[in-house]
Amino acid sequence: MSESVGKGSLELDPSTYTREIAERFLIEMSWASSALEGNTYSLPETEALIKYAEVAGGKSEIEVQMILNHKQAIGWVIDNIATVEIAPETVMRLHAMLMRTLVRQNNLGAVRRDPVNITTSSYVPSSDHTELSMGLSELCWKASTAKDPFEASFALLAGIAYLQPFIDGNKRTGRLLSNIPLLKAGLPPISFIGVGRAAYGIGMTTWYELADTSYLGKAIAEGYAIAAPSYLVATTTKKVPRSVEIRMRRRLDDAVAEYLSRAVDSPDLMPSDFARDAFRDLEGEDLDVIVQSFVDIIVSINELNCVAYGVAPDLVEKYHRVKPVGGPHTLDRRPPA
Repeated sequence: MSESVGKGSLELDPSTYTREIAERFLIEMSWASSALEGNTYSLPETEALIKYAEVAGGKSEIEVQMILNHKQAIGWVIDNIATVEIAPETVMRLHAMLMRTLVRQNNLGAVRRDPVNITTSSYVPSSDHTELSMGLSELCWKASTAKDPFEASFALLAGIAYLQPFIDGNKRTGRLLSNIPLLKAGLPPISFIGVGRAAYGIGMTTWYELADTSYLGKAIAEGYAIAAPSYLVATTTKKVPRSVEIRMRRRLDDAVAEYLSRAVDSPDLMPSDFARDAFRDLEGEDLDVIVQSFVDIIVSINELNCVAYGVAPDLVEKYHRVKPVGGPHTLDRRPPA
């Protein structure tokens, strides 16, 4: 997947991953992942079920439960992404939430002891409980130590499907699990919107039969390339202010005005250097946040939006005469020291 979608252009600022964005991911993945299992709910029907508990007419109870289980499991991942680890216990918890009422209670989140068959393949997974438990542990360890989040994501997606550690629900568990490395890395999630059921099925079959992941990887990468940019666009319209930005609001406004005034006479004055000096009483993450916020303001300030910071348009105009918008001095986005 990393070959088709580059990480550098897709990074998300965690502060912009708002409730609206999380809700969108929850709805889209609940629908798309369920659809890959043959669920006939449409995307609007899925949204109505998740947000308003409206059950669509003519749908089975299994379909309703499948979507509501996705809602619970995806919500749990979102709520716990800062602390959740890629470990067998996490996989078991996700399986238990995804398969609630869909398998017997003693099979929820439990590595199986009984054999399973894959209807579209001659591949027969192991039925040895110890071997399956060890395989799950090894898969989680490899994914958790992988440096590339795309590599870790795909390993979990394909690995859980191939290992088949549970009596049922393995692929949907792998799909949700594959999002954890991406979200932890600040990357857009993979909702499986855009992943065709036929292409996905062929990819899984060739993986089972030939140990070839190329078709599966292509199907996933193409779907991700379609959906991921839309999450980035959404984040440009929403930003959750962090507490230090609220506390420093007045000082930030004053600092913006002072910097613009000084930069008119000192064109080489870098925004980040000025901000670190202006807010030198702050430490650690608070300082990094306020410096980045200050740099972002200076990079994008113009004669219209300057009113938000109490700055006169004529001062901004003077500033832009010495530092054109988008010029090398304004694009000061160096990482924190």
